[in-house]
Amino acid sequence: MAEFDITKERKGSFLNNLNLVSPGDKIIYHQGSFCAGSHREDAMRAYGEGFAELIQKRLGKANFLYIAIRTKKKINYDAMA
Repeated sequence: MAEFDITKERKGSFLNNLNLVSPGDKIIYHQGSFCAGSHREDAMRAYGEGFAELIQKRLGKANFLYIAIRTKKKINYDAMA
């Protein structure tokens, strides 16, 4: 399993990155005290469609990594539009 950090990538790049990684790979999409950032909406949508599982990893007091773990389900971009 690989881990990719896209916290500094532009908004809208989350789904492309999710499509490029293998099932079980992790994408770090935000770091902070609460889930926010440019990839939050795309991560929640991917979770809702079954393309990723979302987890948090505590780094310290009020500091977390927000991570999407790729599932085996194939992304259908037409359905995501």
